[in-house]
Amino acid sequence: MTEYLIGIMFHEPEAWKLWSKGIIEDYESSTGLYVEADSLQEAMSWAETVGEKLLKYVNEDDSLNYKELGYYCWHEPNIEESGWSHCLGHFQHVKAGEMPVLENMSTKAYEKWQNENT
Repeated sequence: MTEYLIGIMFHEPEAWKLWSKGIIEDYESSTGLYVEADSLQEAMSWAETVGEKLLKYVNEDDSLNYKELGYYCWHEPNIEESGWSHCLGHFQHVKAGEMPVLENMSTKAYEKWQNENT
């Protein structure tokens, strides 16, 4: 098995509300997840499942549809050049089929981690 760093796009309710009112132009958030899997395709598929769960969790809305909203995941093949070198320690490590702690994937959780690690 190989571990892949996968980027996950989603939105949080506060940014969505501001965007809906025309106050901000960009409402999307992203986070990373290390996924151990037999293939990149398996890792990407699992990350999309996590992305959908994360979107529903942070918005407290089970009706949201990850793909219908245009969200996607991507693979970061060169971790050192990913632009996330400052926060790699924040990302959770899971095996395909294992759900990460969604609460620890929000912007609020990242801010807390950042305060504790800078």
